Amino acid sequence: MLHKNPNWKPTKKGETWQGYIRLFGKHDCPYSDKRGRVFKHRYIWWKEYGDSNLIMDKEVLHHKNRDKVDNRIENLEKMNVAKHNKIHFKKRTPEEIKRYRREWAIKNKNKLNKRKREKRQENLFEIRKKEAKYRECRREQENINQKRYRDKNKEIINLRKNIAYHTGIYPISKDLEELKKIKKQIAIRKAKKKKF
Repeated sequence: MLHKNPNWKPTKKGETWQGYIRLFGKHDCPYSDKRGRVFKHRYIWWKEYGDSNLIMDKEVLHHKNRDKVDNRIENLEKMNVAKHNKIHFKKRTPEEIKRYRREWAIKNKNKLNKRKREKRQENLFEIRKKEAKYRECRREQENINQKRYRDKNKEIINLRKNIAYHTGIYPISKDLEELKKIKKQIAIRKAKKKKF
């Protein structure tokens, strides 16, 4: 099943979604395309004025009463695109823009909420990805640091383990000479125990 676009409007045959009427099979008209399709208001203008008053690239036909279906020659006027835009798209004041945005937000509240939710989810997903990458980098760095430390202080680590094995207490000091003294003391105690 095909899903309809929410902006889709049902149109009559020969009518465009913009509201203009389109004619077919008018290959003689200079405004027609390869298939002979042309807008009715342009065709009527051409029939009235012929090739003497053609519509150029930066010109349009304006419907005076703003009814796109009313294609009488009295209702049509040729004008520049900039002038045409000024008529249809009046410059709004900041207050009018705010009011329009507020009204639009009230109408499309659900859409906005959905967009916000999706954005939040996307942001969370990205943040989690970054966090996971950061954790991996930290782990790798810690492993590298541990390996370096083990390679540098192999003797100290072995002495500490040895002392912890014999006494049950893991020594805090990192001084090699101190650890050697402790090991000697342990060896002396062991020797005394063996005598008795």
